[in-house]
This record gives sequence, C-alpha cells and structure tokens, in this order.
Amino acid sequence: MNSSHIPPYLRETYLHVDTCYKYVDIKYKYLDIDIKKILVNLYRKESSILFEITQKKFLKQDIDSLDKLNIRISNTKFKIKTFMKVLINKIFLIFKTKNSINNTIIIRSWVEDCLELFKEDINQNCTFLVYPFAIKLKRQLLFIKELKKRNLHYSLMGLNYSWIDLLKWLYSSSDLDYVNMEYNANKKHAQLLLKQFSATKLFTTDEFEIASFVMHATLMSNLYITNSAHGTGKYSPYVAYDAFYVFNNAQKEYYKYLSSNIEYKTIKTPVVHDFKFNGNIILISQSLDYNDDSFVSNEEIKLIDTLKNFKNFHFYIKLHPNSKITEYKCSKTNSNLLLDDNKKMKNSIFFTLFSTAYYDFQAYGITYLVETQYNKPELVFGKHERIIHINEIDKLLETLK
Repeated sequence: MNSSHIPPYLRETYLHVDTCYKYVDIKYKYLDIDIKKILVNLYRKESSILFEITQKKFLKQDIDSLDKLNIRISNTKFKIKTFMKVLINKIFLIFKTKNSINNTIIIRSWVEDCLELFKEDINQNCTFLVYPFAIKLKRQLLFIKELKKRNLHYSLMGLNYSWIDLLKWLYSSSDLDYVNMEYNANKKHAQLLLKQFSATKLFTTDEFEIASFVMHATLMSNLYITNSAHGTGKYSPYVAYDAFYVFNNAQKEYYKYLSSNIEYKTIKTPVVHDFKFNGNIILISQSLDYNDDSFVSNEEIKLIDTLKNFKNFHFYIKLHPNSKITEYKCSKTNSNLLLDDNKKMKNSIFFTLFSTAYYDFQAYGITYLVETQYNKPELVFGKHERIIHINEIDKLLETLK
C-alpha cells in the first residue's frame, strides 16, 4: 500500500470514524461513556493501525477482525510529545492572570485566525485566553503582538495536567491512563474558568482537541459556547457546543454523525465583485515542506508542473502560514515562483487541492479545487463547489486568453 497515494483527509471521513467507534465498542464496551468518546477521538487522530484498516476498506481490500487487535498509541515518540505539551501548558499557567475577570466574553485562542472568525463579537469586553501553539511559535507571538496593538485584554492560559496522572501513564503506557489524564485536566480546567471568570459567552475553535467536550459539558450550564471550524478539516467526532459554525454541508454531516445535539450554522464566505482576470494563476499551497514526500507535497508538485508551463499567464505559489518553504524555483528561468506581493491576488484565478483558503480567496478572484487521480476534493467539500480535474485546467485557461 503506497501511503503517498492515500489522501490525509481519509482520517476525516465517516469510514474512519466508524472503524474507531467499532473498535472501542468491542474492546471497551463497559467503560464510562465519556472515556469511550475520548478513546474514539484519540484513535481517530493517532492510531496508525486503525487508519491502515480504514485504508484497506477505502481500497476495498480484505481487513483483519477488529476484536483481534490490541491498539496502543503510547509509544516513545507520543510520550515525548505529550510530556512537552504538559510542560508548556504548565508554563503558560504560571503567567496567566491571577485576577478575577468580569468581562462577559471569553475567547479561547491559539493564533490570529480567531480575530477574523469572531470579529463581529470582539470588543473591549472580551478576554482572549491564549493557549500553547507549538506548531509555529513565531505565529503565536505575532498574534499576541496584534492583541496588544488593538488594546484587547488577554492572558496566557493552559490546562493544569496532573503530574501524578502523567507519571502513571508514562509508567504504564496504557491508553486508558492517557485518556484519564486528558479527562481530568479538562474537567479541572472547566472549574478554573468558572471560578475566575464571570463570562456568559465563550468562543472557541477547539474541535481538534480530543477531550474539550468534557470541559464544555461542564461549562454549558453557565456559558453559551460557540465553536467555529477554523478550516474545512474534520477532527474529533465527539464535540460539545451550543452552536457550531461550519464551512459546508459535508463538514456538518461529519460532526452530526456522533454529535447531533448542536445547532449547526454555515459560515458566510466572501465573493469577489466585478471580476476582471489579470492574467495571474496562483496555487494556494498546503505543503509545509516540498521535500517531505507527503501526499500533499507530491500532488502539489504535479500541479505546479502543470500550472507553470501555461504560456500567456503569470504563475505564483501562495504559501501556507506555517510553511517552512523559502523558495521554489522554475527550472526554465531559475526565478522564484513564490508570491511576493499580495496585490497580485486581486482578480486572479486560484487553484488548490483541498485547502479552506478555497473560500477565503474568493474575496480576490475565482477559486478552484483540483481533482487528481488520488485527490478527491468532493470528500472534503461535498458536491456543490467548483471542482476541476487537473487534466481539464488547460481547457479552462484557454477560454481566458
């Protein structure tokens, strides 16, 4: 099985959720329901063995019986990553505000995307709680700088994980001990928020966390909780909010599958007005490193090879905010293809594999999702978006000359 041919969003389908749900139901049938929910969220995200089962189902191959499996995700790499997560959360807690806060709105935040997602609700009566963002520290520092610039109240914040729970799990390597540590930390964090803040509303973008529903279930008796999907990705199938803003129907149906007691709403996306094509075609990149041999990188390189060879057009690559790429040169001219001036985006044609920016860049021009032999954007966005096969791009551009 060639993993570079398996789309990463296969983890974000009913097919994979169903695999994880059935395994947990077989192996942990009599456990507390919340612990089972966290296990499903955990295995959907972390279990390579269950993902291999899903891949075989996707490719219509024979699969092993789930009751014969004995999954354990608590390997050395996962332990190191978790230890660092606990440590960073503890450090953030040291610097959190010690005062009681009377602001009526709490915004759980990590980076700057919340400023756009909740812009209509942001005012001087908000408190931003900034949680650790380990993927790119520079991005979080720029976010904090922006909060200061806007004179918005904020505090560093973290979950108070128990050292005893952590040591118990590190010693036992039991997935159940790991889940109990997450359960206890989220339960405890809800009590901290209720004690220190007098808010009536909480805004967040935490559907990627495996146990945040435990925190929210406690908070919802006092706060109205709104979550906004911060992309078209589909993460933990078990979530708990009063309202959940999603980008499309495919995302809504994914979360409703196991979390139905939520009011789902659709995010309004921008639309370009008075479009006059400027001759620029731009790839909205999702790759963080073109040398990582990942599905996204391999598919994007094929797309770049297609787009850069069209005559009469200027081709650019718009990098992902977390990208490590510093240059990408055209072999013919040896010139850097990376977009160096955002002014070039107005009235452009944009292509992407399956990025959420498909919606965002509609404010600048016309956007297309690109289907390839292995990339199927319909699985992420549903059937009602502009999807074009890579082999049909030339016909599209021919009409624009």
